[in-house]
Amino acid sequence: MQNNYFKSITVSLLLAVIMSVDAFAQNVTLSVDEALAIFYQRNLDLIAAQYNIEQSKADEIIAAAIPNPTFSFQLAEMAKNANMGSGAQGCNHDADVSCGLAQYYSFSQLIETAGKRGLRMQSSSFATQAAESDFKDAVRIFSGMVREAYFGLLQAQKNRWLAQEIVDNNRDILK
Repeated sequence: MQNNYFKSITVSLLLAVIMSVDAFAQNVTLSVDEALAIFYQRNLDLIAAQYNIEQSKADEIIAAAIPNPTFSFQLAEMAKNANMGSGAQGCNHDADVSCGLAQYYSFSQLIETAGKRGLRMQSSSFATQAAESDFKDAVRIFSGMVREAYFGLLQAQKNRWLAQEIVDNNRDILK
């Protein structure tokens, strides 16, 4: 008795779900390739992986560049009587004459030795290859997930259609 009651409730719930899905469903037919194309366009992980490839290529360009030279300028002697009677060359050595603020200039250029630039370029090239491999791996994994979901949905739609056919046949039998 309870078993028949449970079956009738299950069938009633199944019918309610099928009817509600039919009421709100829009029939849109997509092929696997169309679903994958939409997924590739809208998936943020794939877009981020493409950005990582572009970032790695930019890092390669930066790694190949020679370091920029540096130039610095410094003023010293913030005292009230700056450089009074200074012994600096070109300055009046009289104790009552100020030579002004002391000024320091420097210029430097880093000279890389032992092939550091080449190693930096090689390292950034490997990083670019790694980013490209990560992107290909993400495409492979996500494509499999989309295909699995697509065919799972297709199977669920066929199961729903089959359940509807069974319900329709049982209605015809009960009439």
